[in-house]
Amino acid sequence: MNFDSASISGGDDRTIIVSDLSGCVGGSRTYSVKITYKDKYGIQHTVGPSEFVVNCTPDVPGCVDSDGDHYYLDLSGCSGESSFLGHGDCDDGNASVWQLLSGYKDFDSDGYYEGVLQQVCSGAALPGGYISSGISGDCNDSDFDINPGVDEVCGNEVDDDCDGDIDCDDSDCDRSPACPSYVYLANCTDGLRAYIFDGSGFTDVGHIDDGYGCAVGVWGDDTYVYLASSTEGPIIGLQAYIFDGSSFANVGHTDEVEFGAMNVWGDGTYIYLANYTDGLRAYIFDGSGFTDVNHIDDGDYAYGVWGDGDYVYLANGSGGLRAYTFNGSSFANVGHIDGGGYASGVWGDGTYIYSANYSDGLRAYTFNGSSFTNVGNIDDGGLASGVWGDGTYIYLANGVDGLRAYTFNGSSFANVGHIDDGDHAEDVWGDGDYVYLANGSGGLRAYIFDGSGFTDVNHIDDGDYAEDVWGEAQSG
Repeated sequence: MNFDSASISGGDDRTIIVSDLSGCVGGSRTYSVKITYKDKYGIQHTVGPSEFVVNCTPDVPGCVDSDGDHYYLDLSGCSGESSFLGHGDCDDGNASVWQLLSGYKDFDSDGYYEGVLQQVCSGAALPGGYISSGISGDCNDSDFDINPGVDEVCGNEVDDDCDGDIDCDDSDCDRSPACPSYVYLANCTDGLRAYIFDGSGFTDVGHIDDGYGCAVGVWGDDTYVYLASSTEGPIIGLQAYIFDGSSFANVGHTDEVEFGAMNVWGDGTYIYLANYTDGLRAYIFDGSGFTDVNHIDDGDYAYGVWGDGDYVYLANGSGGLRAYTFNGSSFANVGHIDGGGYASGVWGDGTYIYSANYSDGLRAYTFNGSSFTNVGNIDDGGLASGVWGDGTYIYLANGVDGLRAYTFNGSSFANVGHIDDGDHAEDVWGDGDYVYLANGSGGLRAYIFDGSGFTDVNHIDDGDYAEDVWGEAQSG
């Protein structure tokens, strides 16, 4: 520490200069100073010790390149260094990386990434496990075989294609042997049959005939298949079956139906039976037995039944079309229309109720909760027996006239397709890909409809008389 050596006179100010800051690195340092001097009379005086604080100059190291890659940790000021390549090394402990590049995480290197664009400490290019561009949506970035570009592997309990659907819930598995869907046929005195259709041919995978008259109506839920049997045979009524893929088990039967069960449909809680001259019945099925909850008979012949979640509709023969509510204990008839002809089948699309009208063709109705309005009718001959639609087209099983496809615009029908492969078209249903026809003594047929014409894809006839068809819709 060097001081101004000039003499100090009374009243004079002198400046202390601290010139040696060795050891003063960053922050501040406290110094203690004691001054000894003589006045003009030769008397020695001592001042202090006194303390004062010096703010230290931060330690500024030289340009840092710890890993020797010639990229410096410093953000600037090192361009004059030997072999200088750049500033701002993102990892000065790894000579293979020095710059930030934008990339997506793709650890399994399948070209599909998950997450968002991020800054990755890199060398000349992004390191392994990252890509600068690709396709988003990888749901498992540790498996090369799982990404949106692959097909679902049916039966492995993995969402292979990252669409949120696994195995049989994925449309890729439609008609896969690992995910069979069944088409059920009510085949009169031959009983009930189950088929698999693979897009080119039927396979008969199950059959049961309990001798319950003539099987004329079939419908099912996620657990049971229900069969309505009519008057031909020693026993008539309603049966419940479980199908395991190879055989049926009869788990319930009720024969209190007096005149012949014609058609069956359920809403997830109750099973409704169109019971010919006995009217309409509601049942609960508990897995082993039916309970008859309520019954209503407004006359004529109950042929077909279907519901939309609010109302249960009954195709009531020459009595026309009826709408009911059911509160769990009793029916209330809330609407009725008789437009002539003979109502034999009923189905709706959420806007219109369609009635297959045996001698009058096809009718469309609206229902407002208290009354029907007939908004369309077409009669192309034949004997209309069953109706179903896929959201675009309305299909009519038209007796001796075969199968027809219609569009409906709210006021009129347009016939957009027709095929007649002989025999008697009794009922129709589709799974989203194919349209199936219960074709009387002609058995069961599968069609494709392209908007203008039908293609008969395959046909199976196991004998007797195909009355009704229903199955499990494809997931796609």
